[in-house]
Amino acid sequence: MKIYRKDFPLRLQNIEEVPEFLYYIGDRSLLNKKTVTIVGTRRPTARGRHQTRKIVEKLISRDIVVVSGFAKGIDEEAHRAALELGGTTIAVLGAGLDSTYPRGRDWLRRETEKRGLILSEYERDQEPRPWHFPKRNRLLSGLSPITIVVEATIESGTMITARQALSQNRNLWVVPGPPESEMSLGPNYLIFQGANPLYHYDLIDHWEEDIWQRIW
Repeated sequence: MKIYRKDFPLRLQNIEEVPEFLYYIGDRSLLNKKTVTIVGTRRPTARGRHQTRKIVEKLISRDIVVVSGFAKGIDEEAHRAALELGGTTIAVLGAGLDSTYPRGRDWLRRETEKRGLILSEYERDQEPRPWHFPKRNRLLSGLSPITIVVEATIESGTMITARQALSQNRNLWVVPGPPESEMSLGPNYLIFQGANPLYHYDLIDHWEEDIWQRIW
């Protein structure tokens, strides 16, 4: 099935290169709820996985839908935590809806289809290509007024999503990390560039209501 541009939430209608429609499986009404995008490395540390789960726990306690890219690593942890902790999630694929990429995620895919929403701008039988993912990232940041970065190297797709969030006038939050960790280089650099440091999970409780009401 398809969702056409006129039915997108306003925050998604106003990004650059907005698609004319998106293919979907699941509950399209989630697009009209409060959403936060979480992105990060495909090679997370145990610390990064723990941080992701704690952030998701805080978000779903406030009835916020978790958005991510269904990739290995932080994305997978964000989706899985949302579903396991009783919340819901939106996955934006870098392939068609019929693709099995990434393999070995049968439970996660099945539960996301049943209790969440899966989106793609690609034809249903389209297999993933390397250039799909950087292009997909504008949708990840575009779907939410807030993007959170958990662990990333400097040269990573996560940093592309972060730059997209800034160019779309979104709120960008990042989890600081130890300077000796390669996976902290991206978040720490983004703080230097002016991103908001999420140095305590309770900061989420102080996000103002007008963040979700603002129209771009």
